[in-house]
Amino acid sequence: MLCISTWYIIIDKRYRNGVRNCKARQDADCGSDHNPVLAYINIKLQKISSNRSTGMASHWNTELLKDDNIQQQFKELTNAELQNTTDVDEHEDLWMYIKSSILEAAEDTCGKQVPTKRRHWMTTDILDKMEERRLCKNDITETGQRKYRQLRQEIQRLCRRANNEFTNNNCSEIEKLEATHNPLLHKKIKEMLPKKYTNTQSIKDKHGNLLQDPQDILERWAQYVEELYDDTRSSVDKSTVSHEVSTVIQKLTRNTATGSDNIPAEFLQSLGEEGIQD
Repeated sequence: MLCISTWYIIIDKRYRNGVRNCKARQDADCGSDHNPVLAYINIKLQKISSNRSTGMASHWNTELLKDDNIQQQFKELTNAELQNTTDVDEHEDLWMYIKSSILEAAEDTCGKQVPTKRRHWMTTDILDKMEERRLCKNDITETGQRKYRQLRQEIQRLCRRANNEFTNNNCSEIEKLEATHNPLLHKKIKEMLPKKYTNTQSIKDKHGNLLQDPQDILERWAQYVEELYDDTRSSVDKSTVSHEVSTVIQKLTRNTATGSDNIPAEFLQSLGEEGIQD
């Protein structure tokens, strides 16, 4: 009588795509009538972001800097702290002192805010469910993972329902505008359409003529770089450098994500001429 035994390695469904190879070692002498089974698994664990461990990620409330009084208060606080930079010699220490001064002034004047919803049909109930789901994601227990899956499915249903209701209401409003020949009809339709972003990458010469030939484009880039780094000045005036730095700072794009220093462009633009010179 022929007896065939089969051995298995049980793995969670979540990590099944990580199994690269699985085989039984019949030549292994382990003192048992069973053959060991080896599996090669390659799993890449997700990195948990540090800013999500204590709550939703918050951002600087730079909108408050549009108020002249708050902007003036921020400028006075930073300028008062930057007066002591003359005692610092090392560049790294100087930058850390400037960074801490800006952040402390921003904390006292602007503060931080939790980002709000980005979709018009998003409700507070859905946002609360998302926050609850985020907290359950780090729970590796079976109960926590089961609750996470349930919340994920519930959020998907709520999002679809809210989106459908929002679309139906807008369609009903469009029908009413069309029936009454209201001129706001086209504006309402435009609001429902997805926004189109056009990115034109065109190279022009000094006279504003569009260049099509690849060789002309390369020559234009070479000419631009040569003019950019062509410095024929015998000595550099400190006031001229400060003016150039101030011009570059004022041209920085607003409402963008901060870098590793956590300082947005709005803070640098609110320092004023005195703060930039310091």
